[in-house]
Amino acid sequence: MQIRSASAVRNTQHRMFAISLVYQKLYQEDALSTIDIPQYISELLDSLKDE
Repeated sequence: MQIRSASAVRNTQHRMFAISLVYQKLYQEDALSTIDIPQYISELLDSLKDE
């Protein structure tokens, strides 16, 4: 049960990071409706590799 709980917490952390990264990227851009998707994906994958 502890392993499943730890896995659920990690998954939640990854999802929260992904959402926060989108939020950050939106507010760094001059146009709030655009995100540099390749850069976003690269940063997201880098963060997952660090786990």
